[in-house]
Amino acid sequence: MTTAPPTEAVPAEEAGGPARLSPALALTGAGIAVAVAALLSLAVGAIPIPPSRVIAVLIQSLGGRDAIDPALAGDALVILDIRLPRTALAMLVGAATALSGGVMQGLFRNPLAYPSLVGVSAGSALAAAAWIVIGGS
Repeated sequence: MTTAPPTEAVPAEEAGGPARLSPALALTGAGIAVAVAALLSLAVGAIPIPPSRVIAVLIQSLGGRDAIDPALAGDALVILDIRLPRTALAMLVGAATALSGGVMQGLFRNPLAYPSLVGVSAGSALAAAAWIVIGGS
């Protein structure tokens, strides 16, 4: 019986293994992605508004509604009264969903919350039915 000759241990970085993304870089990338998605959600709709005008309205609105250029008044109305609340609410709902998923995984010490666990499927079906009955679109 023959045995393989001993080999020297090599760190993973030198062995060509997968490089690990640093948490700071991952969070920065995720933050940029959320900012771009929010900007696009403010620009896209029945009335298309270029992202440059969206940014101009947001910057000018920091000084109050009176500080907005009259040429941007129509865009400001659409962005500040319709799209900005929609975007903010979507971001809050996404954060709440992520938080509840993380809590559920931590509570049950399970990397995934199975649909049959503690009525996850029934709860989501109830929420969907309630949304339809209340009149959500």
